[in-house]
Amino acid sequence: MAKRKAGSYAVVFDIDGVLVHGPKPIPGAKEALNGLMSKSIPHVFVTNNGMVDESAKAESLSKILTEPIDPKRMQLCQTPLREQADEIGDDLVLVTGYSMHPDGAEGVLRGLGFKNVMSSTDYAAGHPHLLPNKKRPGETRPAVHAQVGAVVILETPVDWHEDLQVLVDVLGSSGRLGEPAGSTQKVKLFVCNFDFTYAWANVAPRFGPGAFVRCLETLFYQLHAKNLEYICYGKPHSPAYRYAERTLAIQMTGQPAKLPSGCTIYAIGDNPTSDIRGANAAGAHWKSILVRTGVFDSEAANDEQDPADHVVENVDAALHLISKLENIEE
Repeated sequence: MAKRKAGSYAVVFDIDGVLVHGPKPIPGAKEALNGLMSKSIPHVFVTNNGMVDESAKAESLSKILTEPIDPKRMQLCQTPLREQADEIGDDLVLVTGYSMHPDGAEGVLRGLGFKNVMSSTDYAAGHPHLLPNKKRPGETRPAVHAQVGAVVILETPVDWHEDLQVLVDVLGSSGRLGEPAGSTQKVKLFVCNFDFTYAWANVAPRFGPGAFVRCLETLFYQLHAKNLEYICYGKPHSPAYRYAERTLAIQMTGQPAKLPSGCTIYAIGDNPTSDIRGANAAGAHWKSILVRTGVFDSEAANDEQDPADHVVENVDAALHLISKLENIEE
C-alpha cells in the first residue's frame, strides 16, 4: 500500500474529556499531542466552551499540557461569529451569557470584531419599564435608542427572567422597542452553545444555554404567534465544522477555501451527541473517533444513537489509529 503524506490528513480535537479533565491532563495526552506537533500534522482544537476568548483558552491548555498552543488553532463555540461582524456593522449587538472574560461577554464579542456591543443587563437597566417588578436601587442608565441588529446567546444566562422578557421584546421588534417586526424577524439571533445540560460537581446535570433557548422559543411563539429564527454555531452544528475546515485549509494550502484533494479530517471526541454527531454529518471527508475518557464511558462497542466510525480507549490510541489508517510510519 502506498504511503500517504502527513499533509493529506488533519486532526480536530475536542478538549474536555479528550485531552484534559478540568485542570489535569488525561494520561497520554501530553505525549500524543507532542508527537502530533513534532510531525507538523495540521490540527485545530474545537470546543463548545464560550466563557473566555481564544487566547485565554489556548494559554490555559498550554499550561496544562506543557505544549505551546497557537490561539489561531483554538476554535471556541463563538469563534465562527467573526464572519458576522462586518455584516452587522455599526448596529447594536446585545449579548447574554456567563463569561470569565475580564470585560464580560461584551469583551468576548469585541474581540471577534463587533463594534457596538452591550450586555442584555445594561440594556434592560436603560429600559426599566421592561421589567416593572425588578428594582434597581441607586442604578440609573440612559435609555438606549440605537438600532439592535443582533442578539448573541454566548453561554448560559445568569438572570433568566430578565433575559427572557427583554429578548422576547427585542426579537419581536424592528430592532427598536415599540416598533413591531412585522411578518418577518428583523433582529438576528445567534446561539453559540446549544448544550441543553452540563455536568457540574456531584449534582444532577445543570440547565445550559440550550434549555434557555427552548424557553425563549416557547415564550416568543406564545407572544408573537410565529417561530423564533436563529443560527447555532457550536458543535454539532454545521458552522463549527465549516469554520474548522477553513482553519485547516489555511494550514494545509494557505487558502481558506481549498482543502487538499482527498484530504481526510479525523475528529476525536468523547461526546457522541456533540462531537460524533457533528463529525458524522460534516461530510464524507470527515471521520469520527470516539474515546472512552469522557462522556462516553460505556462498555458498549459503540454509541447506539450516534455511532462513531472508530472507537478507541484514549487520544493516544486515536492518533496511533490515524497513523495506521493513513499508512504513516511512526
